[in-house]
Amino acid sequence: MRMKKKLVSLALAGVMMASVSMPALAISKFNMGVFDGRQDVTITSDEMTGEIHVAPSVDSYNSEITFDNGSRLTVSPILILNDNYDSYQLWFNCLEIIPTDMISIMIKIGDNRYSFSNCYTTHYAINDDFALEQIGFLMKRETVDFMNDFAKHRDEEIKVRINGNYQTLDFSLTDEMKNEILTTYALYVQGGGTRDKNLRDLTDIDPTIVCKNGKAVDGHIKEELIDAFFNALR
Repeated sequence: MRMKKKLVSLALAGVMMASVSMPALAISKFNMGVFDGRQDVTITSDEMTGEIHVAPSVDSYNSEITFDNGSRLTVSPILILNDNYDSYQLWFNCLEIIPTDMISIMIKIGDNRYSFSNCYTTHYAINDDFALEQIGFLMKRETVDFMNDFAKHRDEEIKVRINGNYQTLDFSLTDEMKNEILTTYALYVQGGGTRDKNLRDLTDIDPTIVCKNGKAVDGHIKEELIDAFFNALR
């Protein structure tokens, strides 16, 4: 258990360092009141940059996926809030023995297949045995349909494939992972992160390419949010 917590803490720390940060220019419109009284999130801030990080508390990471080669994978949803953009970022973190050299993500939800390419990636050497590799993407206009689908199928198997230059990682999200992803997104919705201007601005600056069933999603077509994210808090 101690080794597991240490590895998860390292992965979370890596996400904090790797998270995509936006320049601070204007006044944030995110409602921080949605975090009042919550014990399941950790909030850190930098008053000099005005940037705030919100992530599920480390103790809530009670699941990980272990591969046959000894590598261990966790999932980290995190909110990065600053004066210009409010972003929801989803990171896959793998403490690995054999390198993957991650390049893209595929997620199968129900009958739909979503792919994310040109993602953000990082790599850190931990020690002689392990390296921490991460791949992630931002939620934006292109991902609204993806998250709606995710919420509707939360009680079903959601399969993930991380493609790399050296190997492919196939796994299914645990119930704990799905709950963390949806609960964090529900807070993002309630705080105003999915307001149209914010998502449109993220679409304009973010390079990640999102495809649904092999067809690129047009971020300039506005998708409607559903109420399932509010139910994720219950």
